Amino acid sequence: MPRAAERLDNGNTLVALYSQNQIVELNPAGKVVWTVSNMNSPMTVQRLGDGHTLVCQYAARRIVELDAAGKIVWSQQWEAPLYHAQRLENGHTLVADNVGWKEIDGRGHVVQQKAEAGIRAIHRNKE
Repeated sequence: MPRAAERLDNGNTLVALYSQNQIVELNPAGKVVWTVSNMNSPMTVQRLGDGHTLVCQYAARRIVELDAAGKIVWSQQWEAPLYHAQRLENGHTLVADNVGWKEIDGRGHVVQQKAEAGIRAIHRNKE
């Protein structure tokens, strides 16, 4: 059950497989070229500029950043079920949960937030 996919600059596709608890990268022929297991219900996935991968984990209620080897290099635990996470150009992370949305800095401090029940995904456009 894929929940999110992102086409990468190299032509590959990064996919969050919710039911399989995996993140996979597929080449244009459909061959798996990178995978990380034990992702605990990944909802969204984003490849970052430095090659790391940001994953929003619904069941674990956390956001993780993985390096190219699949090792967690940053994580943020969350109180509410998570639906979406997106890294912004300023290094902050935009998060949607069952309460609303929050923008957090690298230390997990809330920079801004808005209560908005029923929100499932958010995207902040480049300004």
